[in-house]
Amino acid sequence: MYDKRLLVVSNRLPIVIKKNDEGNWYVSPGHGGLVTALAPVMKKNRGLWIGWPGNEEDLDVPELLHEFSQESMFDLKPVILSGEEVERYYRGFSNETLWPLFHDLLGYSKFESDNWKVYHEVNRRFAEKVASSIEQNDFVWIHDYQLILVGRYLRILGVRRPLTYFLHIPFPSLDLFRRLPWKHEIIHALMDYDLLGFQTIRDRRNFVQCVKGLIPEVEVIIRRRHSFLKYGKRTVK
Repeated sequence: MYDKRLLVVSNRLPIVIKKNDEGNWYVSPGHGGLVTALAPVMKKNRGLWIGWPGNEEDLDVPELLHEFSQESMFDLKPVILSGEEVERYYRGFSNETLWPLFHDLLGYSKFESDNWKVYHEVNRRFAEKVASSIEQNDFVWIHDYQLILVGRYLRILGVRRPLTYFLHIPFPSLDLFRRLPWKHEIIHALMDYDLLGFQTIRDRRNFVQCVKGLIPEVEVIIRRRHSFLKYGKRTVK
């Protein structure tokens, strides 16, 4: 990976925007396992991280991020979201629909079409930011349940290079996943990636079972601990 630029896409940028005692805004590093794990690689190849800066106020976010990028030695590009978009895409569909469903908490899941529409729109905006930033040899790595549709929109925008995706929460069984009204859109969007990563073997097995149940034309090839899904001319690993 060190010979390629790492282009990471996640819901949040690895920063926190705060106001100091003088009332001036500044950026400090975020915390978490993903930031800790990827920071050395991002610095080594001057990577690019795309995400929401976590702030809904009218700030000069690009200028703040430019100063932080100079110090952190990797670049940040923001996807600016409105308050309503955060409410419907993030708190609504991501955290009130997908998160409980994927954690086997069906009774807590809310299925609202307006939230689903905004989830679509925000994922499309993330994809547009990636498409306008991508370079020929980038290793593109998209993260987690908030951004499942980014790969689908990148394909629509004409991006043909390999795309990698990792899910940081469990993947549900077929019986549970069937309850999602937009199950076909979600499962087909995941099949637009070239390499899929899951937390556990059980999660991978659940995903494969969902693919077999919802896209019967997919050929599943299992070799030792790896699964290959042949879908037309494409192979998803």
